[in-house]
Amino acid sequence: MLRLFRYSGNKSKLISLYRPIPKGVTRVVEPYLGSGAFSLNTALPAVGYEINSELVAMWKWLKEATADELRELNELVESHKKRTLKPDVRDMGLDLGRQTYVRVNAASVVVGQLSSWKVYPQNSLPIEETIKCLPRLKDIEVIHGRGEAHQAQDRDLLFVDPPYIVTGKQIGRAHV
Repeated sequence: MLRLFRYSGNKSKLISLYRPIPKGVTRVVEPYLGSGAFSLNTALPAVGYEINSELVAMWKWLKEATADELRELNELVESHKKRTLKPDVRDMGLDLGRQTYVRVNAASVVVGQLSSWKVYPQNSLPIEETIKCLPRLKDIEVIHGRGEAHQAQDRDLLFVDPPYIVTGKQIGRAHV
């Protein structure tokens, strides 16, 4: 199972419970991409829509990233952690894609919102897991925008994650 990064609402633990993709499907479409757990764990080309510009920047950086670049980023983050108890990601001189990758993995994520700039000492970047995902990323197109704008094509499989329920109220990304 491939898992690109830590993310609230990540469906990676549920992948084994989903039904197999029907024969004849040629592309997966995730109108609410987030961590892209479903798309990452199929062998089909995929299109994902994401409204969070920070996540889009991270996905686009990861699509071009190399294993060496990921390991260099890890070294940079670890060196900042050695100098400061909870270093601020904004002080690391990173572009938005790298910065967001650090935030979703080493800071805190609450209900899909980036809520902290501090790198927590107990958290580390999932570099080796991410490196395993790099070849798969080449087949996932990431579009900054709403999934409702998608024009379905024959043989598309639309994957919409289930609604999030909290005390009887619907929250999250369940509206299509």
